[in-house]
Parts: sequence; C-alpha cells; structure tokens
Amino acid sequence: MAQNQLTLIYSGLQDRVNSRQDLDGALLSSLVYRDAVGALPPDEKPFFQNNELLLFNLENQEVQSIRAVDGDGDVFGAAEGWSTDGQTLMVQTYAPAVFERREHPIYLVTESIAYRFYNTNLAEQGQVAVDEWASSYGKFVSPTTVLFAAGIGTNIWLYTYDLTTDELQVVSEEPGTFSPRFDTNAHIINDGSAIVYTFSSFLSPTELYRSNIDGTEPQQLTQINTAVAEASDTRMDAVTFTLANGQTREGWLLQPADAAFPPEDVPIVVWQEGGPGPMMNNQWGTSVEAPFALLPNFDIAVLVMPLAGHDGYGSDFSNALYDDANFGQIDIDEMSEISQQVLDRGWAVYGQLGISGCSYGGYFALQSIACHPDLYAAANPQCALIDLVVEWSCGYATVMPQLQGPRMPYTDPQEYQDDSPSYNVDQIVAPVLTFYGTEDLLPITLNENLHQQLVDQEVLARMIKFIGEGHGLDAPSSQLYAAQEQIDWFRTYLVERLDPGPRPGPGQFRVMLPLVGR
Repeated sequence: MAQNQLTLIYSGLQDRVNSRQDLDGALLSSLVYRDAVGALPPDEKPFFQNNELLLFNLENQEVQSIRAVDGDGDVFGAAEGWSTDGQTLMVQTYAPAVFERREHPIYLVTESIAYRFYNTNLAEQGQVAVDEWASSYGKFVSPTTVLFAAGIGTNIWLYTYDLTTDELQVVSEEPGTFSPRFDTNAHIINDGSAIVYTFSSFLSPTELYRSNIDGTEPQQLTQINTAVAEASDTRMDAVTFTLANGQTREGWLLQPADAAFPPEDVPIVVWQEGGPGPMMNNQWGTSVEAPFALLPNFDIAVLVMPLAGHDGYGSDFSNALYDDANFGQIDIDEMSEISQQVLDRGWAVYGQLGISGCSYGGYFALQSIACHPDLYAAANPQCALIDLVVEWSCGYATVMPQLQGPRMPYTDPQEYQDDSPSYNVDQIVAPVLTFYGTEDLLPITLNENLHQQLVDQEVLARMIKFIGEGHGLDAPSSQLYAAQEQIDWFRTYLVERLDPGPRPGPGQFRVMLPLVGR
C-alpha cells in the first residue's frame, strides 16, 4: 500500500472444495485437471480470463484494473510492493508452461517469471525477466532500485535492478544461498546504501551478514553457528558431465576437506532433491534428507547433480521432465550416464556408488536401482513416492496429470507401471534402507509392501518407521537416529563393500524394526 492505494490480484481458480483438490486424486471433469493435461483452451480458463490487477484508491474510492486477457498471455501472480516514494508498483507476472504433446498452455505451472513496473495510473514503466531465475522475489530499497533474491543454477544470489538505467547487477557471485532480511533492512538501513542478509553454502552454516548494496565490504554480524562450522571439515568442487546428446550437466562433489580432487576410488552417494522441480540450491545441510555436510564428514562423498526438470537453468531444462513421456525416465537415465562416467573416470569403482533422496528424491533412488540395477551398490530412499497409479487416483489433484499429461492409468496402464518402482521390485538387487514416517501424506502401506517384496525375494532390506513423523523427519531425535543408520548403511555397502549375497532367508527380515518415536 502506498499513498492510500491498495493493490490486489484476483484469479478465480477454485472449482473443487479444498479438501477434494488437495488429496482426492485427479478428477477428469475439473478445470484444474483439464488445465494440467493441456486440454483447456485459454478462453475457457477462469484463472486466466478472470485474472486481473486491481488498484484501489482509498481516498476517492476510484478503482483501476488491468486484465490478463488484454495482455500478452502472462498472468499476474503477486503485487510485490511499492517503491519507497510510493510512485512505482512492482508486480510479479508469470508465463504458462508449454509442454510437448500438450494442446494448450498450462497456467497452473509457471514457465518463467517477470517483474513489471507500473506508475500510480497503472501505466507500465518497464520490466525485468531472466529465464534462468527460479524462486525469485524482490523489494524496493529506494525509489528506483530493487533488490532481488533469485535462484540461478545451484545458487541463490542477490541482484540490484535500476529502473532508470534498466541495469541488472549481481551483488555477489560467491557459490551459495543469499537471503535478504527485508524486515531487518527496514529497521536499521533507511538510505538504500547497505543490505542485511543471511548466507550459507554446502561448506558454511547460516550466519547473518551486512554489506554495501554493491556487495563490497561484507561484514559478518553473528557467530551463532561458529562451533558447527569448526566441527565440519569438508570441501566442494564443481563438476561437469557431457551427456550422449551433447548437453552438459553441472553440479558439485562434496568430500572430506583432505580428500583429493579429482578423487580416486572413493565411496560416492548420488543425491537427488525432492519435488520434482525445485532448484537444488547450494546451502548448508546436515539432515538425512540433505546430507551435504553429514556424509562427507564421515568420509562418504556426495554428488549433487541437477538434472532435467529442475529450476535454475531455464524453461527448456525444467520443462524436459514434463515433455511427452519423459517422466520416470529422462532424469533417471541422465543420472545413470553420469554415474557411469564417474566410474569411467576412476572416481569410484563398481560397488562404491550409492543413491539417496527424500520424497521425489526417494522415488528417484528406487526408480534408479530398478532401471539400472548394476550401477548402484546401496540405496536409502526416504518418504518415497512409489506408485503413480495410486498417486493419480488418490493423491494431489494435479501433480500426476501435470507430469504424465493426458495419459491416464485407464488408457495407458503400462506407462504408469513402467514409471512406478512398486511394479518393478523384481529388478532391484541393491540393499535398500527405507525411512518412513507413520503420518506421511504418502501411504506408508505402499512402502511397507515394497519392503516386504524385497524381503521375499531375498534382497537385503531394512525399513525404519518413525512414529508421528510426516513427510520428512522433523524431530531432532529422529534425525539423530536416522543419521546413524544412514552412515552405517553406506559404510557397510560402499566402504566395507560387504557382498550382499548369498541372500539371507526371508524370515530374517520380516519384522520392520525399530519403530522410532518422538
């Protein structure tokens, strides 16, 4: 709000009550389903046709508006705020996703974001857009300067944008995650000359900093995590791989500080982010879901590698997972190529590669060891999605339709089965350590059944159920217990490299213990 003016954005989306839209599966007749599969023309989309930016003058009760249908196809997402002098409004807009083999654009999926600037009469004054940006947000720090935080690649960096010169400049290019503290800025910095932000990376736990707005003269303001930083002793090295199709994939190899780079014959755990879709940002992590500092401090390297479908590399990169029938295959196969190159380079030998992840990362781990059983020597899936038929039928209303498009379990059951680890358990030979919360939104019974199938076919398997935990482990006691199990699992099968066969009898692994409570 500025100068007695209030801005709102209206879309008009809902056509199912929230309880049904959240976790009741895909409803073929719903507008959100039809949009998700690309079957809804733009002139029938209420969340496009009804989308508008409204500006209310609280003094004279005048209302001004701009309708999305009168523009270039983008929709208004959020009114980010006014300039410090109240003369310029910044609004976030987004373009709908365009996927291969979808007839119409999909407005429930964002392909790219732009920031548009309007005066008090809603006349557009300019815009800034970077296709590679992910998870961006911004705020005016002066009448003509905006401070942005935006994800690009594996980093979240700070940028300044000057409306008068149309110049966008990065504040710092240090690898890691910057997060501006706008509330703090408002209290202690009133001239736009300096900024306060938090920073962390794979190597550095979070602390608060202050610097000039151009990034010069950075000053650490807190020492909250000094003991943690001193206890950790790791290194990170940028790595690049070229796929058979000529595309490159860039990521990070995290190792003990005294390890050599490039490494030779070391245990490496391939890690994948949940989602799918979010950027895999370079930030501090000691949890079993994000073991960036956990495993390397126990002499087990972690390979962080963004693959097709993740944000931060442009729309073509992120859309690839949704195009055609790519889901369940393209990123799985990309990682198998990269894993083979890791072996070919001598960084690890057969029997030293593990794989782990939570949620979609858990799906990725299980699908990988099912599709490429000879590559990975051990896996640690956590709160994993494993059955796409169940997710389509009983899960979120739009997730599976967005990923699979117009293909349904009724019309293309083989596609859903091929993409579901639960239907391909007979391909798995690697030892599997499963973490799962008893209150997870994904049905725990499905993972219990997958575990029992592994046991029955004499694959080494251990499933730990955490009482009261949901989708991921929140309680410190759960994290501490899981960390010991994760480290021991990968030490056993990647470091000591115990031969998992001949298989033990099924009876030895039928009881899924322990149950870990809060």
